[in-house]
Amino acid sequence: MSEHAAPLADCKLSVNRHVAPWVERLCAQADALRVDVQRDDTGVRIVDAGIAAPGGVAAGLLIGEICMGGFGRVELRDGAADGWPSRLEVPRP
Repeated sequence: MSEHAAPLADCKLSVNRHVAPWVERLCAQADALRVDVQRDDTGVRIVDAGIAAPGGVAAGLLIGEICMGGFGRVELRDGAADGWPSRLEVPRP
């Protein structure tokens, strides 16, 4: 490896490839999750989960897991003790 090459240039790990099934599930369940999935003129897939589309808690939980690359879980918990109706929790493994 060249001294100027990126440190992980030869790494085969792909977080995008790992989390692709979560993204596919989000898109496949768009109606149930109340999200809108479209493609722009270049073919890029755009998921609206709360701007024009209503979205919801289930969509938010799944998107949270997508944002963690599929390597974490997001759970909804009672937030009354914190003064909120609910809260999100990322449990430790």
